[in-house]
Parts: sequence; C-alpha cells; structure tokens
Amino acid sequence: MQASLVADSEVPDGGYGWVVIFASAVITFWFVGTTYCWGVFQAALVQEGVSSASTLAFVGSLTTACISFMAVFNAKAIRKLGPRLCGMLGISLSGLGEVMAGFATTNVVGLFMTIGVVMGLGTSLLFMVVSTMPAQYFKAKRGIANGIVYAGGGIRGAVISFATNGLLQALGIAWTFRVLGFITWATGLPAAYLIKARVPIRPTSFVEWRLFCDYRFVLIFLGGALATFPLFVPPFFLPLYVESLHMTSSVGAGLLRQNWSLEHCVLILDAERSKRIGAVAGL
Repeated sequence: MQASLVADSEVPDGGYGWVVIFASAVITFWFVGTTYCWGVFQAALVQEGVSSASTLAFVGSLTTACISFMAVFNAKAIRKLGPRLCGMLGISLSGLGEVMAGFATTNVVGLFMTIGVVMGLGTSLLFMVVSTMPAQYFKAKRGIANGIVYAGGGIRGAVISFATNGLLQALGIAWTFRVLGFITWATGLPAAYLIKARVPIRPTSFVEWRLFCDYRFVLIFLGGALATFPLFVPPFFLPLYVESLHMTSSVGAGLLRQNWSLEHCVLILDAERSKRIGAVAGL
C-alpha cells in the first residue's frame, strides 16, 4: 500500500505520457471502430444470405463480450508481458481476425470464430491496455488523458462506418474485411510499440479467489459479462432498419455514428469495470 502511494505521488502528469495517450487513442480508433461498424457488415451479409440478422448480430456482440470474459486473464498477461507486448499482440489478433474473416464470409461459424473469438481476444487485450496505462502517467490530468484516449473511438464514429460502407460497395465483403485488417496492422502496431509502462507492475497472485466466495461479487461479475454480450445488438440492426425504409446504406452508417454518444458512455463504464476487475487480479 505504501509503495502504491509513493508511485502515485511521482506521477509526472505529462512527459512521455502524452505519447502513450495519443498511441492509445490510435489503438482505440481501431478496436472500437471495427467493433462498432459491425452493423454495416451485418446488413451486407444478410443481403448475401449468409445467415439471419439475429444470428449475425451476436457475432459482433461476442467481440465485445470478450472484454468482460477475459478481463482477469488479460490483467495477468499485462503483468507478465507488459503493456507494449500485449498491445502489439492485441493489434495482431484484431487484424488477423479481420483478414481471416475475409475467407469466411459465407460461413457464419467461421465469422463467429474469426470476428467473434480471434478479434474478440485482441479487442479485450487492447481495451485493458488503454484503460490502465493513463493512470501510470497522469493524476491531476487523468480525466483529460482518458478523454483523449476515448476520443479516438469518437473520431472513428465519423470515419469508419462511412469508410466501411464505401469499401463494401467498391470491393465487396471479403476484401473490405482484409483491407481493414491490413490497415489495422499498419497503423496499430507502431502505435502499440510506443506504449510502455512508467513503473514495473508489481507481481501479485493471479486473483483473489476469496472474492468469489461473496455471492454479490459473483453476481456482478457474471452480470457484467452477460449484459455486455447483447449490448451492441440494437445498434447493429440500424442499417437493416434503414434498408427496410428504402434509404441508402450511407444513411445507416450515419445512424451508427449518431448512436455513438450512448455507446461511448457504456464504453466508459466498461473501462471502469475492467479496471476494477484488473485491480482484483493485482494489475
């Protein structure tokens, strides 16, 4: 406890921390953007007859659910490997999931495995990295630092949905997945390399199992994970709803962007929950 107080008192509130913050914002741009624009892909996949909209909606939601399901394990990974390696691993998995999805556009099981699981694992790692690193560099300016990080996701709301819609019309579903995966690697890996811990993360036990003896903690833990699973299902249906009204697909992409304000609040709450779960694991 005393060591933690000393480390907190030495937080620089700037310096290399700004590099870490802007690198985290680039990472947030991609893992939030590609997750949130799943509704655009979903509408295209439904048109191709791959599966029903209700089934495809849970492909994207599985990606987000991994943030809660994998929080404790990701905390362990960050302590062992460090935030830089975990960030690069997360970006690698996210891009890999998208590239692999380009070869599974006619198979809903393949989409669950690539977008849902592979990309989900990468997204969960990245979420933990960008949620915990600002606290190592900022104290008085921590709110501003976190705001910049998640503003990366806000910017993506005005860019990725429209870009994805344009790529789908120009290249088709398979190559849109691949192009986004390649761009994620090209921009995300350098950003992840710039992230480093200011002080070593102290080793602790894997998890305080005694907390799982408290039924209230177990209910909150499971409730958070289960509630996250269908979280993005309603916005994923916005492009399909727009299509049913005989509007253009760009209107659906625009609605996803407008819906960002509500989801941004949810992401901030998820970040706080992940940090608390990480604290349980000693991160």
